[in-house]
Amino acid sequence: MALKVEQEEVRLEVAPKVYVADDTHLFLNWIAEGTDGVLYVVPSEPGGWRRRGPFTGEITTLKAVSPQKARAIVGFVGGGCTEWGSVVVAESLYTESTPFWSSESLAASV
Repeated sequence: MALKVEQEEVRLEVAPKVYVADDTHLFLNWIAEGTDGVLYVVPSEPGGWRRRGPFTGEITTLKAVSPQKARAIVGFVGGGCTEWGSVVVAESLYTESTPFWSSESLAASV
């Protein structure tokens, strides 16, 4: 008797650690983890990383932004710019099963 084993393919992706706190502050501020391990509130504007401040909210309310969106946000706010100091937005490994916030979830809740 032969056993057939199917392997599930898992896609891994490295992406910036960017979050939203809740849908009420959507697109005003992003939450990003710096390479120093601190969570920051980052204004959603060009150069926003330069004006970041510490995040003081509840960590359990944070929802990860998809890797594609996170890369766009980091580029927009300058989160990879070392001209403003040695701390940049940290990156992490994500899988396809990681739950992400999306603008579609906001539209469905309205």
